[in-house]
Amino acid sequence: MLRGDDYTLIVKLDREISGRSIYLELVPHLAFACAEGTRLQVRSNEGGVVSRGPNGASGPLLGCGTVIELLDDDRLRVRIDNIQLADGATGSAGSERPKPRNMVRQSTASFKKKARDPAQPVFAGFGELLIDASPINVRPITAAHYEPGCRLLFLHQEAGLVDAVVVEWLQFGARHQLQLVETGQLLEADLNQYNHTSMGLDGPDATSPTASCMRSVSDYRAARAAYCEALLQAHETVVEAFSGKRVEVAKQLVFVTPHTASANPKLEGVRRVRDVVAILAEPSPKRPLGFHSVEPMQMRAGSVHQAQREWLLTNVLYKLTATLRDADEAGTVPLVPLLLRHAVIASFITANMNRVHQLIDEGAMLRELIGLAASKFGESAEMGARVRELLLQALSMCALVVVVEYALQDDVAFMGPIIEAFVHKELMLSGHRFVLIGSSDVALPLPEAATLSMESFGLNFREWVHFRPDASGALSSATADYSEVSSTTAEDGDPQGRRSLELGSREYGHFEKRLEAAKLISEIHSSRMGKMVSALHLGSNPLEHDASAAASAWLRSPSCVLRSLDLSYTGLQMVDWKVLCAGLHANASLTFLDVRAWPPVADSVLGTLGRSLLDPGSPLSLRFARTNAFDVLEGIRKLSLEETAMGTGAICMLAGVLKHNAMVREVNLSAAGVTSEGAAALAIALRANSALAVLRLLHNPLESAGLAHLHEAIAERVSTGHPLQVDLPGA
Repeated sequence: MLRGDDYTLIVKLDREISGRSIYLELVPHLAFACAEGTRLQVRSNEGGVVSRGPNGASGPLLGCGTVIELLDDDRLRVRIDNIQLADGATGSAGSERPKPRNMVRQSTASFKKKARDPAQPVFAGFGELLIDASPINVRPITAAHYEPGCRLLFLHQEAGLVDAVVVEWLQFGARHQLQLVETGQLLEADLNQYNHTSMGLDGPDATSPTASCMRSVSDYRAARAAYCEALLQAHETVVEAFSGKRVEVAKQLVFVTPHTASANPKLEGVRRVRDVVAILAEPSPKRPLGFHSVEPMQMRAGSVHQAQREWLLTNVLYKLTATLRDADEAGTVPLVPLLLRHAVIASFITANMNRVHQLIDEGAMLRELIGLAASKFGESAEMGARVRELLLQALSMCALVVVVEYALQDDVAFMGPIIEAFVHKELMLSGHRFVLIGSSDVALPLPEAATLSMESFGLNFREWVHFRPDASGALSSATADYSEVSSTTAEDGDPQGRRSLELGSREYGHFEKRLEAAKLISEIHSSRMGKMVSALHLGSNPLEHDASAAASAWLRSPSCVLRSLDLSYTGLQMVDWKVLCAGLHANASLTFLDVRAWPPVADSVLGTLGRSLLDPGSPLSLRFARTNAFDVLEGIRKLSLEETAMGTGAICMLAGVLKHNAMVREVNLSAAGVTSEGAAALAIALRANSALAVLRLLHNPLESAGLAHLHEAIAERVSTGHPLQVDLPGA
């Protein structure tokens, strides 16, 4: 029988002659063994893996290491790569640091106790692990072994990626003596898959993934910079499906919603594509130890349509490439983006059906796909060959960020299991970061990956002055096309299930019929699309009175999820603004409003909007706004309106925006015409906004009543622990 949680076997042996029984207590043990010098990657803290850090604290340590001793109880003593000792030497094979022999030989009784409590810490020395090895917690890796004179790209812990030459292999594990080309410095280092790659054809194997015709770090960086620029130019615009116009990707804002929990806490705050990109581009300071953080991701577009998938993919790729191009390379290996289109993957599978499974099992399909993708990159074969060399070097250093397009059609459904095997058996184990991008109806079973979806729509009709005759039909078609969402989302109306798409505009020529904005807005509002649209841009279109009424009705609707509304230069009259202000007063979703106009919108209209923002009974909470008097845009920390003639209504609206804005830290309204009424509005904003630290109001006609409001607000801020610097007239 099996007794207790310590996996002790009680065996009963019956003796036929005497009729007596013998009971034996056994401790079963399955051991995985290897030879000294074997290279391992420790990939979890299960199975009693413990470590000691520089401060003596215990805890899990992931990285690459070398087996330096086999213990009597079949555990392994592993030394992690390139651990720095207090005296500056490295704690790796070859170090003369004395071995704690009293902890190496252990009795059977000691082992039995250890087997019953595998989580008990066992310290084998600085930077060393005692591991009860199994496929769960370790993975064998290839030991790098280079001949003298071989040139390397090597990750120096202080200087970053540098040129180095092998002096000698130190006859154990992956330990080499290297000489830095630039300084001539000699050093010893453990070479793992994350901190080096060989250069040129003088390496140990000219056919290996590390072989390259690039001869120096400068060649690598120049090739990477040129590749990133070419990638950005090729994907700087994307076709907006509704109008057919190409719009700039850099100006698009795509929201996403995480669907699954992840071990990475940063995913908790992910709201936009740029947040996802920040995680994918994050540097890995532990590369010298043989550790590179990998967070597999899966992103799904808002519908089954290719246009949305293309929109999401292009946004991710462009912003990822721009971030990697501008990233600080100090102390780490610069990452390289790689796009694997579905068409490239499908064509490769079709042409290699007889060997594709073997390539996946050998972990060689990604290398083959790199060659195929590079051959289609650029305008010349020379450019393609250079890109291939760059990508292969990044491949050998686990420095790729792979963007994979995943789409399945009924006629090629057989590819689904093959692509799934490629992702699970190769990409997941490759050490490269990757993001899988598909449609709403296509998803791979990746429990380890964080799944995110596009969140909402945005519509842009800017400068669509001359609209084509079939405007209503085009809108109806687009509404039906893009409002397809999951049945769950459609039924419960959960705003977290929204999708995200920023649409552009297109000039269709000179037609007599203008944009029927009222009909457009009414159709969007009355359809399922009205519960998904997050941004509506109607700027530079002459709007009729009915349009303001339709927009006001939509804004008042409880199902409205608009965040951004652009009504700039639309020719709206005072009566139209009054109708719109009523709708805005009841709106709870809007965060950005553009009301620029010529002639400017009346100051009284701005005052009405400001009073709604300051009214505690109104849900309106604009955080950003554009008017003829001021601009408060996202990302602004310091706002200077010194010597800007502003009406009382404009001051009131600015105060209302500042009440809800947590980004602006300093506002200068010196000589801006702030009256006592404006000061009272600013006092309300100061009480509500603890982020604002500096307010300058010099040379303004403030009377005693206005100054009293400000002094009361300042005193209240100080009493709540949020001091404020206010420069007042005569102070």
